Amino acid sequence: MLLALTACEEHPEIEISKVRENGETVRIGAAMRERFNFSEEGTRTPEEKIAGMLEWTVPAGWEQLPSRPLRVVNMRVGDAECYVTYLSSGTAAWNINRWRAQMGLPPASDAEIAAMRRGTLLDRDAHRVDMTGTFSAHGGVPKENHRVLASYAQFPEFAMSVKMLGPKASMEKAMAGFDEFCTSLAFKGSFGRRASKEPGAETHGGPKLNWDVPDGWAKIPGHEMRHVTFSTGEGTSCWVTFLGRAAGSWADNVTRWTGEIGESGLDGEALAALPKLSLFDKQVSMLESYGKTKGVLGVMAILPVANMFVKLTGPNAQVKAQKSNFAAFCKSLRMDK
Repeated sequence: MLLALTACEEHPEIEISKVRENGETVRIGAAMRERFNFSEEGTRTPEEKIAGMLEWTVPAGWEQLPSRPLRVVNMRVGDAECYVTYLSSGTAAWNINRWRAQMGLPPASDAEIAAMRRGTLLDRDAHRVDMTGTFSAHGGVPKENHRVLASYAQFPEFAMSVKMLGPKASMEKAMAGFDEFCTSLAFKGSFGRRASKEPGAETHGGPKLNWDVPDGWAKIPGHEMRHVTFSTGEGTSCWVTFLGRAAGSWADNVTRWTGEIGESGLDGEALAALPKLSLFDKQVSMLESYGKTKGVLGVMAILPVANMFVKLTGPNAQVKAQKSNFAAFCKSLRMDK
């Protein structure tokens, strides 16, 4: 959906020169269009296209500036600047400590980062970062007594951040607007994640992704890249994941999933022969594959702003026993208004 931007005024926020995507080494910077899967057609920049997927409110007294390289949304308030960036690499700890280094501060430990104040950004749990120091990066002129206020949210294949930087006195006046802007920022489609007041329901940017939990399944804490995770039996789990388009095609993911259990991928004829099940009132192919010890069930739905995957894996006997529950769970998935 979105694949990957960040920045600072004089210096890009991305500090690596290459990444691995879909098994290929792709350069950052000059290869932006290739890396983000954007066509050369049209006049909009990648930043403008990503900004077109978002909506927000400009706080009173703030000035919205045009998108610029590596800045999706770009604004100014007095002597301070505020911008939305899209990061395709690094963990929360890695990116936060990169920002700390730019402020001349020592790295924070994992425990310190875990204990940081939390909030929400784009309907996602977010780290709240507040730092004061001497700002300099990539050979820029050091700026003393500067403050950085940032909100950082991790998604499956990327991260989003809102970062405000400026002289400490100017930042004090702009803080209320920063919170207002972060609260207003939202995806136009259904991609974020907000905890619902209703048991077993979460949202994706607006509509609530809801489901019926099969008997014997229990919701458990999952990896941050998973939208929701269930324990479905002894050593067996099922989860829902939303990934950007770079996660690959259905065939790509079948090859990856079968490889994880020691089996080879399927050719076109075998893919076409896979059984179908109902997902969002559409018939989609379901992978059912077993290795020497582990098995996997999986489906993929192509949504307007992301691809959704439902995957169940564990010991062969447990996976086979959960096949009907897996199909029922997929059929129950729905976007409630």
